[in-house]
Amino acid sequence: MSQRPFDLTQVVERDLRAWKAFRQQDEGAAPATINRGLSTLRCVCSWPVEQRLLTENPTKEIPDIPSTPVSPRSLPDQAVDALLRTARGSLDLRLRLRDEALLVLLIYAGVRIQEAYDRLQIRKIL
Repeated sequence: MSQRPFDLTQVVERDLRAWKAFRQQDEGAAPATINRGLSTLRCVCSWPVEQRLLTENPTKEIPDIPSTPVSPRSLPDQAVDALLRTARGSLDLRLRLRDEALLVLLIYAGVRIQEAYDRLQIRKIL
């Protein structure tokens, strides 16, 4: 059985709504998962519109599924204690202070690792 090649210009809103329903009802995918897929499809389907291969993005009228925001989870106290104990165990005072300060910033201020890396320019203090 041969399959015909995929042609993005043939995708219509009905196909995308069917995909969304299949993911939600048949596969039981979480709303956030389906919404990420829709976001990707919106970007992919914008290309043929920009190239004037399609007059309209078929994802335009397909709404995201409402979802409840998930609160960030914190580390258990035991894990926090273990991390700080490990940082404090370094023999090099400079590294010990750097590691402990970084962990405190990440754990208690909610700073993401990439944000800390970018803003603090850790490369310079290694």
